[in-house]
Amino acid sequence: MSGSSQSKRARLGAIGFTVVAIALALFSAILLAKLMKGRGYDQDALVNVVVAKQELQPGLGIEDAQLELKLWPKKSIPKGAFRSKKTLLASANKVPLHTILEGEPILAGRLSHPKKGSGMAPLIPQDLRAFPVKIERWVAASKMVYPGALVDVMSTVKLEEGGFTSRTILQGVKVIAVNGAVDGMTFIRGTPKQKKKQVKKAMSVATLLLTPSEAEELALATRIGKIDIVLRSASDEAKFETDGVNVKALYPSLAVTTEDDVKVRRPAQSNPKRRRTRRATGVRAKRPLKKLRKRRKKSPAKTNSNMVGG
Repeated sequence: MSGSSQSKRARLGAIGFTVVAIALALFSAILLAKLMKGRGYDQDALVNVVVAKQELQPGLGIEDAQLELKLWPKKSIPKGAFRSKKTLLASANKVPLHTILEGEPILAGRLSHPKKGSGMAPLIPQDLRAFPVKIERWVAASKMVYPGALVDVMSTVKLEEGGFTSRTILQGVKVIAVNGAVDGMTFIRGTPKQKKKQVKKAMSVATLLLTPSEAEELALATRIGKIDIVLRSASDEAKFETDGVNVKALYPSLAVTTEDDVKVRRPAQSNPKRRRTRRATGVRAKRPLKKLRKRRKKSPAKTNSNMVGG
């Protein structure tokens, strides 16, 4: 009897322990749920937000396959976020102005209208123009000139009386793209095409944002001389007057200041007309005939073996 009573007590103790453990677990769950709800972590506070399923490039239209829905805390949804893909695709603005990273919410303020064009066109404000200029490759590689930077443009031209002069022709001009990259992130990492094939070129291209009159001045300057870009502070909007500088003013003691003081003898060039061939003219070239001289060989005197001396 004592053995059966002990086993019965053990079973009752195990059941009681299990009941107490379940009760404590339920109490802890309820307490944790109330605590999270009080701090804004309840499930009802999470809503769907449209995010980028992959990295979206600026200037290219957005498609349904590039989007997905993610739960986002309702209290921290960014302004301009979309709650459904249908709403975003039905909106007028569907072209990203800047790079949108994977998993980043898509905001209405970062999109442009497709009618404004693709690529760089949506980034050009009304009444302004985008002007591409060539810069040295090492300048772009140094990251000194980047999308969003403010620069001054200097022009160096040759004077009629000889020598050169340099002058600042544009001030506080904004760079909107470098080698096709329209934002800093794409410029540093490179575009997808640049990643696939790295091509080393002697020149790079910086696109400047200009007024129509500034574009005319820069177009003329690029035709008659060399263009250089000088970086300025983003907070520096001051304009200054300058007369430029020439070789004589920069180096007063320089002996040679004009082209008349330097005589360069160029090698004589043969007349290309004299080297016309049958392939170029279609007529066989005439060659001078050499005079042939006939050389006569002197033959030895003939002897008559039948002669008889008298």
